[in-house]
Amino acid sequence: MPVFGNIVFTVIVYLVVLLIIVFVHEMGHYLVGRWCGIKAKVFSLGMGKVLWSREDKHGTKWQIAALPIGGYVKFVGDSNAASAADGSTIEFSPEERRHSLLFAPLWARFLTVLAGPGFNFIFAAIVFGILLMVTGVPREPLTVGSVSPRAPTGLMPGDEIVKIAGEVVPVNDDDGWDDFYDKLPVDSADVSYQVRRDGQLLDVTAPHPLPALVGSVSPLSGAREAGVQVGDWIVAIDGQPLPTFDGLMAYMNKSEGAAVVLTVRRAGTPDELKIPVQPKQVDLPKRDGSFERRWLIGVGGELSFKPALVTPDVTRAAEGAVLGVWGIAKATVSGIYNMTIGKISTCGMTGPIRIAQIVGQTAEQGPDDFIWLIAALSAAIGFMNLLPIPILDGGHLVFYTWEAVTRRRPGGWILYALNLFGLTLLLGFVAFSLFNDFFCP
Repeated sequence: MPVFGNIVFTVIVYLVVLLIIVFVHEMGHYLVGRWCGIKAKVFSLGMGKVLWSREDKHGTKWQIAALPIGGYVKFVGDSNAASAADGSTIEFSPEERRHSLLFAPLWARFLTVLAGPGFNFIFAAIVFGILLMVTGVPREPLTVGSVSPRAPTGLMPGDEIVKIAGEVVPVNDDDGWDDFYDKLPVDSADVSYQVRRDGQLLDVTAPHPLPALVGSVSPLSGAREAGVQVGDWIVAIDGQPLPTFDGLMAYMNKSEGAAVVLTVRRAGTPDELKIPVQPKQVDLPKRDGSFERRWLIGVGGELSFKPALVTPDVTRAAEGAVLGVWGIAKATVSGIYNMTIGKISTCGMTGPIRIAQIVGQTAEQGPDDFIWLIAALSAAIGFMNLLPIPILDGGHLVFYTWEAVTRRRPGGWILYALNLFGLTLLLGFVAFSLFNDFFCP
């Protein structure tokens, strides 16, 4: 029953996420199409047999269909969800033809098609911005909000951290944090801090800012499968003391895929736990856009103290939201490119089964992670729809660009052949991703 319940939960949350993203995408097509004077006959959430429908005053039939695997907007003159002409436009008057997607002005067709992915991006940016506003961002300069009761520390709430291990803490410089952390010692559990407390500079000793404290557990990872939890303190690996999170990463780099045993302190558990974990090989993006292949157990670190948070202003939240969407698009492009040239494993192409597992496991971690994932998937799907593959929105935009340049549309048989090629290619991608879901480690 627990296994069955987990499967049902995973399927439900996956379908919820899918339908949210589909609704946003198709609403983009519908709203912008209507603004451009193109009338919609059907707005369908789901495919197949219609379970519920009603027609609004504009003549659009809103419906929910039985198969929650997608959706579509069917415009006037379309014969199917892919917006192929149904032949009825031959009998249309000039005014009626203007309201069909097939014969609308080029600018109207271009904007209507572009609006689907565009709304996915806008939705993702809005969600990212709201999350930043709700959860807050670290106060500048870096300030201690609270300290962990599980570890002795010389830090106090309200301390402004000036230096750690002699290295000046970056202020308002997101790009400087990686270099800063790289300079910190990895083999010492305690380091020196210079803090400003009540207007005075003090030197104190406290735990390393990045101890082997589990701040996140990745879905489908070895740590997740082994039962490692957020908040676990990894004190040793294979019996060797582990003072810092960087020490964990260094050890895993040398493991070459061998299983490791973590010694963990867990809140509410009096004794230390021994947890065997099997690492998995992962292609990780680097700062220069390339990838490196490493063995990981799938845990993320957390600071030894909780930083004080502040609510960002709208400008900063908007900037962070746009950068979040841009980062997802950039990572997607880099991943596709490096996969195509063989620099990274094609197992990175996940299908619906693994995506459902990721969604389900993320939902279990809490609402913040779950909502962030919905936005991230929206941005990723919006970008994928812009790929220049016939039958996708990007393919339509390529055809429209060709029409704008040559002043004529692609021939009927050419369009048919390209759409058939696009459909075959898309089905091939789906089949390959499903193969990966079953056979990739």
